[in-house]
Amino acid sequence: MVFYALVFAAGWIALRTFISWRLGSGSAYWRDNITLVLNCLFVWFVVSFGFGILLVEPLNLIRVGGFKLGFWFAQQGSIYVFLVLIFFYAWRMDRLDRKHGVEERDGADT
Repeated sequence: MVFYALVFAAGWIALRTFISWRLGSGSAYWRDNITLVLNCLFVWFVVSFGFGILLVEPLNLIRVGGFKLGFWFAQQGSIYVFLVLIFFYAWRMDRLDRKHGVEERDGADT
C-alpha cells in the first residue's frame, strides 16, 4: 500500500512539474484550470481508490449508521464526493473565469 502511495505521489509531482514547465507563465488561466482539474481528480482518486479499496480493512473497523465505513465509501461515499466535486468545480471555475476576465455573458451583447 505504501508502494502505491509513493508511486502515485511521484507521478503527481512529475505531472504538475511538466504542466507548469509546458504552459509557462504566459498561460496563467490554463495553468490554474489544469491545476484545479488535477486537484479534483486527486481528491476523487483518494476517496474512491484509497478509501474504497486500499484502506477498506482499517475503515471497516469504524461503523456509521450500522454500516462499515470502508463498505460505505466503496458503495456510496465516492459517489457523494464525486457529486460534491462537480459543484465545487463549477463554482471554482466561475471564480477563475472572473479572475482572468473570460467569464461567460448572459446574451446581453447580442
